[in-house]
Amino acid sequence: MDIDAAETSLHGRLSRSRELNEAHLRGLGIELPTSLVQIAAIGIDTNVLKALRKDLPYAEQVFLTLSASGVKLIVPSQTLTEYWNNHQLFADEEGKGFRGDLMSLKTRLEAANFSGFDTEVLGDIASLVDRLAGDLEDPKSPAYFEKSVDLIKTMLGSAVVPHASRGRFADLGMVRQFSKTPPGFADEKEKAAASGGDFFVWCDFLLGCLLGDPTPGRRYLWVTNEAKRDWKTSTHGHPALVEEFYSVCEGELSIVNFAQLSKIIRDDDKKRVDAERAAERAAVAVADTIPREIERLGAEDWSTAAPLSEVDPLPDKPAAPQ
Repeated sequence: MDIDAAETSLHGRLSRSRELNEAHLRGLGIELPTSLVQIAAIGIDTNVLKALRKDLPYAEQVFLTLSASGVKLIVPSQTLTEYWNNHQLFADEEGKGFRGDLMSLKTRLEAANFSGFDTEVLGDIASLVDRLAGDLEDPKSPAYFEKSVDLIKTMLGSAVVPHASRGRFADLGMVRQFSKTPPGFADEKEKAAASGGDFFVWCDFLLGCLLGDPTPGRRYLWVTNEAKRDWKTSTHGHPALVEEFYSVCEGELSIVNFAQLSKIIRDDDKKRVDAERAAERAAVAVADTIPREIERLGAEDWSTAAPLSEVDPLPDKPAAPQ
């Protein structure tokens, strides 16, 4: 399905009348997938990109693992927009964390009684800490920006970034906001008109799933560290979102946090490593058996075997028909 057809289908499915059925409760009490092979696609929220940005090597491993497992990675366009909108905030939080660690080190150095150590060296260390802390104060530092860019470069190597038309879905978003249809209404007081961002995150994610020509009954994950009531009900995905996803994509949606996704990935890696080790042990066992088998066969008495000259020759090949 091309993107224009998928968007037309999405708008129609979000706007149409429907009778709620058991799918409304589908996400409540259902067990989460235990392996990536059970999952067709995963969508990620801005707060997940923020978490991945903190550890770029791990982020790269996550993206590679999803790709190798055949799991489609969907990063809504709105997620990416909000990531860049908040880049300076992420950098400032990171800088404060580094500065706090450095100043704690300086305090410990000043308070400790390092008898026998060169005081000039200790002074140089304290001065270096001050300089580093000063360099980290500016959230507009190129180093912070390059880190943000590196994450997105790696992500785009395996992700799709769908973008639903804002103009086409704007009226629908306002109606949903008025009727407190999730997601987004929980941010209404805090963000006012900007609370509509979550609705477009949702639209982009649904569009990405439709672009993959979803197979009925497949499992999907939306990964967010958001726990507000417009995404979650207790520890489960909001029933209205789970039902709407089923209505649009005919698939089963679970809404999980980043730690839960990481556990699925770790468990899959452990299973893979265990399987590889079991295969290695089996190969070693076979290799150990072959010499013993050759030795056993060589010990048999071949003295009674008939000479090759006494073995019946193969029959002559029949002549070709005339």
